[in-house]
Amino acid sequence: MRIVRRFTRNGGDAYEAFEFRKLASEISAPAAWSEVATDLLAQKYFRKAGVPAALKPIENPDTPSWLWCRSADTATLAQMPKHQRTQGENDARQVFDRMAGTWTWWGWQGGYFDAESDARAFYDETRHMLCGQMAAPNSPQWFNTGLLWAYGIDGPTRGHFYTDFRSGEIKVNAQSPCSEYIFLDDTACNLASLNLIKFRSQDGDVDAASLEHACRLWTIVLEISVLMAQFPSREIAKLSYDYRTAGLGIANLGGLLVAAGLPKDSNQGRTLAAAISAIMTGTAYATSAEMADELGPFPGYKANREPMLRVIRNHRRAAFGIKGQTQGGYEGLSVPPVPLVANDCPQPGLVEAARKAWDRALQLGERHGFRNAKVSVMAPTGTIGQEMEAFVSP
Repeated sequence: MRIVRRFTRNGGDAYEAFEFRKLASEISAPAAWSEVATDLLAQKYFRKAGVPAALKPIENPDTPSWLWCRSADTATLAQMPKHQRTQGENDARQVFDRMAGTWTWWGWQGGYFDAESDARAFYDETRHMLCGQMAAPNSPQWFNTGLLWAYGIDGPTRGHFYTDFRSGEIKVNAQSPCSEYIFLDDTACNLASLNLIKFRSQDGDVDAASLEHACRLWTIVLEISVLMAQFPSREIAKLSYDYRTAGLGIANLGGLLVAAGLPKDSNQGRTLAAAISAIMTGTAYATSAEMADELGPFPGYKANREPMLRVIRNHRRAAFGIKGQTQGGYEGLSVPPVPLVANDCPQPGLVEAARKAWDRALQLGERHGFRNAKVSVMAPTGTIGQEMEAFVSP
């Protein structure tokens, strides 16, 4: 897939827009982060021990050198005092790098990028968004993702099941992500949320183009996470592979409404929320269809093609404001959804963007199918909400 840059520049540092500060505890963190967010990162998500003080790359001719996995440099470590050979993470960039690096590595192995420049753009853009508190995955990714890729840290096998993306065979592996919502029986997905307040431009409007860009990248992150995912049972591993469910959500909608001066319980507030969630889900499904074009639809798609396209068509009708069973109505629904009411939206450009997103989702989906049976979810953000300083629910 082609990955464009919006927040970073080619050849630049993904973190060049941010200042970092070193705390008394010798921990480095983004200077703009609050004490609460910084403490949470340091106390909960930093790897506390076992990080080799000296690392070496594991050369792989099929992978760009900047994306090589790393492991302990045993020769160098042998010359150091034993108590200095391992340490903990002490810089926020280590956490951002290991998560984004692992997603990029798996994406490269899975053939998700058209060229090395696309992989590099994906790596830089996701690191920038993590540092800028624009987006965050669910907690288990902060704990575990990248420990093997960045440091060579592995764990004992604990009976977790993994579906090999090349062969489709189910294997038993070591670490497990979190299964936080139910789609079908014995399925699970990884979650991530976008911090909406970070997409508010200086004039107070939501930057629709940046929001769409973020939705596209994080849909790819969550799809790549399916390649990595390990589950507590063989059935969940198999069905999560067959349906490839993803859970892109939002955080700080309440904060965005407060900043805009809109009551939550108002037509304008509800319609702004509807337009944003329509953009998010429509863009995610369009991205899923893009991936289906390059990698194939989810294994269960063929048997579910017509019902799924019916769902997409109904979503599109709601985005275009179709009411009840008038104006063509909805397919197969006894209770019609609440449509997007364009006249109530305080930012008309968002309605236009939402409709374009659903046009594209349907057009690409009819042509290629979808890589994921489910792409978005409304879920409480919990700890990652605090990490992004999204303190106004949801």
